Amino acid sequence: MNATAFDNYAKETAKLFVSLYAWYYMPASVHKLLIHGSAIVSVALLPIGQLSEEAQEARNKEIKKFREHYTRKLSRVSTNVDLMQG
Repeated sequence: MNATAFDNYAKETAKLFVSLYAWYYMPASVHKLLIHGSAIVSVALLPIGQLSEEAQEARNKEIKKFREHYTRKLSRVSTNVDLMQG
């Protein structure tokens, strides 16, 4: 992702937000994204798409299947050991 292009886009969007909705305070999450988002993008070690929870959520079905079929059921400890080493 091009941090400079994103910064320009975000700053223009922030100006537009303030001019169109002067009566409404900008929420903190929107402020963080529009004003500080380019700094986050420029120092991120991973691409933005890999930071979402979507990939982790998609793996839950496979983890559940592995836990049910390929782990020992003697105790929670042995089940978790098999799950993490599998």
